[in-house]
Amino acid sequence: MFSVNTDKTGIRAIFRDYEVIALKVIEEAGIVYIDIREIYEEANQRMKDRGHNTRSRATYYNFVRDLADHDLLETREETGKGGKHDTFRLKPGGMVELKTEVSKRIIQSVINAFPELNFGEIISGLEQRALF
Repeated sequence: MFSVNTDKTGIRAIFRDYEVIALKVIEEAGIVYIDIREIYEEANQRMKDRGHNTRSRATYYNFVRDLADHDLLETREETGKGGKHDTFRLKPGGMVELKTEVSKRIIQSVINAFPELNFGEIISGLEQRALF
């Protein structure tokens, strides 16, 4: 589900620009559930303001739905104009919880991909290098 772009740092190393903006829109909604129309409209406006290409509503929906399907966002079905629709919000731990869970999944994926490696030694080596 995730890949790491080692040329970038922070959340942008994991998520594309439009995904980061969509997450920011969801974060700013706080504890309120937000629907895909609101995410799409606000995120695309911010993309335009930054001179980036916009994305389709389906692109935003697929991204947000994928996070919800992987239990990284809370979702709730609401009835409104046009019938039932999904709404989304961050889990109670906010962006910290999201980043932590994504990090755990990436690390677990690397451990699973290279079971022959001793990750204790690798991590210990990283900690020592960080001191100098």
